[in-house]
Amino acid sequence: MKDQVINSCYQGAQDSERQQTKQYYYQSVDHKFDYSEDENDDIDHTTEASDDTKNQNDFQKMDIVKQNQVLNEQYPGLIKLFDLNRAKGQLWMMIAALMTTIMNLIIKEQSKTSKVNVLQAVIVRSLFLAAGCYAHLKKDGKNVIDFPQPLGKYIFMRAVFGFCGSTCFYVAIDYLNLSMAVSLYYTSPIITATICYFLLGEKLGRLEIVGIFSAMFGVLLLTQPYLIFTNPDTSPHMTRVKQPIDNKFLTGVFFAIFGSFNNALVFLVCRKIGKDIHQSIHPFYFAMMSAVGATLALFLSNIPSYPLSRSDFIMLSLCGLCSWVQQEGQSISLQYEKAARSAAINYLVVFNSFVIDALLFGETVKTSDLLGALFIIFFTLLNAILKCFGKAN
Repeated sequence: MKDQVINSCYQGAQDSERQQTKQYYYQSVDHKFDYSEDENDDIDHTTEASDDTKNQNDFQKMDIVKQNQVLNEQYPGLIKLFDLNRAKGQLWMMIAALMTTIMNLIIKEQSKTSKVNVLQAVIVRSLFLAAGCYAHLKKDGKNVIDFPQPLGKYIFMRAVFGFCGSTCFYVAIDYLNLSMAVSLYYTSPIITATICYFLLGEKLGRLEIVGIFSAMFGVLLLTQPYLIFTNPDTSPHMTRVKQPIDNKFLTGVFFAIFGSFNNALVFLVCRKIGKDIHQSIHPFYFAMMSAVGATLALFLSNIPSYPLSRSDFIMLSLCGLCSWVQQEGQSISLQYEKAARSAAINYLVVFNSFVIDALLFGETVKTSDLLGALFIIFFTLLNAILKCFGKAN
């Protein structure tokens, strides 16, 4: 509704066959629109089109707060004080982060209680993801091939980058301890912001930039606190663990960073795809790529596999459903939000994981954990709340 009103504010009398003509004037002094309507006025269409273009440019240069003030003065009641729709993209990304947390919880629990290997989990999860996306498409009367031909290459790239990113992350875990792998992998929001700035021209505000680096600092506090608190006298509960600099360690670092880079490319490609296709189409192809790739890897590797029990299948099915919601949520988010902002919300996965470790697995919560959680969630939630109030772009 708001976008329609904004567009209507710049429409001149372009159709000469119309009996009714509308004029819109813009006063730059008090930032108000003056609307007048006359059925019999003679209008210079060339001059009006030029004025409309100038007025539109002036309006677009305003920040979001000033735009809302202008529209609220001209159309009382149009701009709500608090509107969740303004933060729709961020809210969907938060849901996606929650689903990722649940998936990680299921995989962690199965690693302790069953013999299901990672590739088996990926295959079952991918099949459920593909089924969920296909069902959603059919419900909306769409098909998996209902997309413009020029977007085919981007859909394929999204599937490849997604599969490479997730696979590299799992490989990195085999070579590094989990905290180190997570720290390196979740540098992706910074990579995303840099890539999208140069390739898509997406600019971030000061709060968003601070939020990204604050969340990254929070991840370090949660996963590698010794990098910040190196003095054992001031941090007696923290013990510095020396990582051996060998080929295995360097290989793990390479895969973690390469996976992070691929994850950033996923966000870039999804932003490039935009709203031109149904949000279930590219997650469907990502799921099929992952299922085929994991199946080939399972046959070509020496990883032992065992038949799935009923409980294993139920848990993996639940994991697959969560994966479907997560991918759909991420897809919707990237239709509305900047890629870097959406990627930064993924830091909540790290925070959620530490909360689950403390509540369900009895892990000790240290001061650095609490500080890290605060750095992760504060600016993420602050930006979402400000957007609900119309205080952020």
